[in-house]
Amino acid sequence: MNVNAPNDNIDLSNMDLSDVAPPPPYTSDDDDDDYSTESKTTDEPKKPTPTTDEPKKPTPTTDEPKKPTPPPSPPPIPQQHQQQQMNPRMVPLTPMRNVQFQQQQLPQQQQQQQQQDDTMFTKVTQAATSTVRNIFNFNRKASQNFNSPQQRSFSNKEPTEPIMLKPPTDKATDPNKAILAMLVDRSGSMDSMGSEVSGGCNEYLDTQRESDEEHKTNTHVIFSVFDSSYDLVRSKPLKETPKVTDADVKPRGTTALFDSIARSVADTIDQISSMETAPGQVGVFILTDGAENSSQTWSKTAIAKQIKLLEAAPYNWQFYFAAANQDAMATGSSIGMSTDRCMTYGNSPENMKSAFKSSGQAFARQKRAMSSAYTPTERSSCQKY
Repeated sequence: MNVNAPNDNIDLSNMDLSDVAPPPPYTSDDDDDDYSTESKTTDEPKKPTPTTDEPKKPTPTTDEPKKPTPPPSPPPIPQQHQQQQMNPRMVPLTPMRNVQFQQQQLPQQQQQQQQQDDTMFTKVTQAATSTVRNIFNFNRKASQNFNSPQQRSFSNKEPTEPIMLKPPTDKATDPNKAILAMLVDRSGSMDSMGSEVSGGCNEYLDTQRESDEEHKTNTHVIFSVFDSSYDLVRSKPLKETPKVTDADVKPRGTTALFDSIARSVADTIDQISSMETAPGQVGVFILTDGAENSSQTWSKTAIAKQIKLLEAAPYNWQFYFAAANQDAMATGSSIGMSTDRCMTYGNSPENMKSAFKSSGQAFARQKRAMSSAYTPTERSSCQKY
């Protein structure tokens, strides 16, 4: 049979194909053939997928709890609660408590109680404010009306020109009666004098007791002390006057000399007004160890005018001025006093005690209608130490 003959109608059913050799098997050398990768097949069995006996690792998980969902934003705080938070009487809340406070509303009963508390707080505040205002207005009016030492109080106002003080002149005069006004400095600088201050006061009064007993006179004593304020210690007849103590003259404060002289004058006028008959002699004794530095009402000009008025007729008072650490005669004359009754004493307890003694002797002479001027001996006795 000729297989190369061009015959499209070949009948293969009767052909013997046993002698036809099969095609060679496929090898890797045939990679360059025109076969596509998809058409390549092999008779080799597929290798099994390698397996292991190790178990599969489980998917990692965590036991941490899920984060809670943040709470919704709180509702707006009612205006009443806002006022409660701004109330200064409430204790400030901690941040956590603030959040809790905002997230919950106060029960109605607590709200009513809070309203009552706020109402009471407002009433108390208004009452306190009204009281303070009334006190301020009272003090302001009082300070504007201080025309006499009885009415004045120490304030921060500049010294003004007060009305002059005048004793009554419509009373009969008793020549055996006398009034002694003692005005003693108790400012802080007097602390160096120690107990000689009270001792000197008592020696002065003892001199008057001896004089009254000897000459049958009666003396009324107005004992006062001063620093930045004026204090009337006692006003009694000499026979009833107790001893002056250290507590009476305990040092403190500054030196309101002018204001204190005016207060002493006012107390003396009040005493004369209360008597049935006027005293025949009036003496005002002033002792200090420093200069004026804190008067608020009476100026130097005003107190000088007042003293000159009282030393002249018809009053005929006599002022005595004993001072340390200054020229007492110059200071006394600048405020209207006679230099005959002004004396400088040395700044020591012994000299001050001598000043009390000499002044007591001078006033005893005045009660007998004798010269009350300090003698040279009395002046020199205050300069020994």
